[in-house]
Amino acid sequence: YNIALIYKQMGNMKLFEENLKKAISYNNYFIPAYISLGEYYLEQKRYGEALKIYLTAKEKGISNPRIYLGLGKTYYHIGEYDKAKEYLLKAKKLARNDDFLLLEVDRMLKLVDKKLVEIAEKEAERERKARTVQEEITPLLPAETVQAGELEGTESVEEIEPLHPAEIEVAKKEEPEEILERKKVKPKIRFYVLAGRFTQKEKALQVLEKLKNEGIEGELKKEFVDGKPVYSVIIGYFDGYREASKFYRKKLRPLGIRGIVKFTQK
Repeated sequence: YNIALIYKQMGNMKLFEENLKKAISYNNYFIPAYISLGEYYLEQKRYGEALKIYLTAKEKGISNPRIYLGLGKTYYHIGEYDKAKEYLLKAKKLARNDDFLLLEVDRMLKLVDKKLVEIAEKEAERERKARTVQEEITPLLPAETVQAGELEGTESVEEIEPLHPAEIEVAKKEEPEEILERKKVKPKIRFYVLAGRFTQKEKALQVLEKLKNEGIEGELKKEFVDGKPVYSVIIGYFDGYREASKFYRKKLRPLGIRGIVKFTQK
């Protein structure tokens, strides 16, 4: 480790890095080497290597505020702001007696919170646009021309039984509001998380089992694409895009499940 510091002073960063790695290989619990190597990778914007070195320290059971700070910085730079905040709060808790370190942690927390607010605002805007789309959908579609799945994002459209001409004449004379109500069936947009689509049912069932073990109820949906079965794992339904997106970020992404928020009309 000391040799690494000497090479850094000499400007030989290649040997600085190599000797830090050697220091860690000789002593897997030598915290200064982890911190120096992680900070070097962050300076070089080698975020994947920085994440690996900090996570290695964490997996060894090392609980150190600068390790957690490094994880917070790394997750911030790769765009995983929830994880960044989680580790920055851990760093703040452990660094309560280090005023200089606390200032750095607080600075990073402000940056992370700013990003989280921006994301929330964008999600709110998307939800507002989705509501606008819902309001613009014409509810008086002819029942005989609507087929399931014709509208983008729509899984099914409920058919409305047409009135007999004689019934319409009676309704016009006696109860004109009732006939209007029967014609105008306003669809409701509901959001859900698509947690995967598979051509093999076994793989879809594996995802469902993984979700079940985490206390999350999923649903297996079978569809046919070009005559071949496709199995979708969905979780829902949610009243708004933001609610569905938040569920995905909080519950599914930490499990390594890649999903997408979709919507359907009910």
